[in-house]
Amino acid sequence: MMYKNMKLYFTAFLLCIASLSFAQKATIKGVVTDASTGEALPFGSVFVEGNTSIGSSTDFEGFYTLTLEPGTYNLI
Repeated sequence: MMYKNMKLYFTAFLLCIASLSFAQKATIKGVVTDASTGEALPFGSVFVEGNTSIGSSTDFEGFYTLTLEPGTYNLI
């Protein structure tokens, strides 16, 4: 009986660990442009508002990509 319960707890534990390994991520892609000319801004910085440790730089054509947890964010 004890062995059966231990086997059940171990299986539940493995299922919990497996579900954590499939955490979802979201990708945000965009382009930064000059408001007055509409030209792309190369090598600019894009950050999540309130957390400057999460961000990205634009490439030569102004494109950026951020990978975040799903949610609502303001980018600056």
